[in-house]
Amino acid sequence: MPLLHSSSSHGEVAFGFYNIETDALLLDGLFFFCSDFCRVMGKLSLGSGEAEIAGYRFNNPAAIGDFHGAMQGVNFTGYMGELYQQWPMPETPGLFRQKLAGEERRDLSEAILARHAEAELISCRRNKDGVVEIGEYIFLPGQFLGLIRYVRRGGHPTWEGRENGKAPACVIELAAAWGLA
Repeated sequence: MPLLHSSSSHGEVAFGFYNIETDALLLDGLFFFCSDFCRVMGKLSLGSGEAEIAGYRFNNPAAIGDFHGAMQGVNFTGYMGELYQQWPMPETPGLFRQKLAGEERRDLSEAILARHAEAELISCRRNKDGVVEIGEYIFLPGQFLGLIRYVRRGGHPTWEGRENGKAPACVIELAAAWGLA
C-alpha cells in the first residue's frame, strides 16, 4: 500500500506498492516497476549522474480509478479496478504480504497499465549533494533514503518472508548499494 513520503518539491507524496501480486510502484501520478527502480537507483548510488526509468503517467487522474474501492472489491473503475479484478485482495489478512514473485506478473500487469496510462521515460538524477530527482519530484538525501527503506521492507504490509530476510535480489542489492543492507 502506498504511504506518504516527504519530498522537497511537492511536500507529502504518495509512493509505494499498490497491489501485492505485482512489483509495481507509484509516485503520485507516475507508475513504474520495482525492478527498473532498483536498477536505475542502484546506478545513481555511485554518485551524481542521470538515468531513465521506463514508466507510465496518468494524464487523466480519473483513469487511475478508485484505489480503495478496488481494494475493497466494491468499485472496479479505471486501472485500479482492472488490476484488482485480476488480482483481488486476499480474504485472509495474514496473506496480505507483498509477493516475492511480483516481477513474474509484469507482462500482464504492464499490459493492464498500458491500457490506462501513457508510456513515458522518467528522467532521474542525483546531484553532487545527493539530491535525487524522479521526474518532477525532488528528494533530499534523507527523504530519498526513506523511499529505499520502504522498498527494502516491501512497503506496507512488507515482503512475504521478510521475517526470514527475504526480498527480491534487486531490492537487496539496491539497499546494499545505498548502505542500507
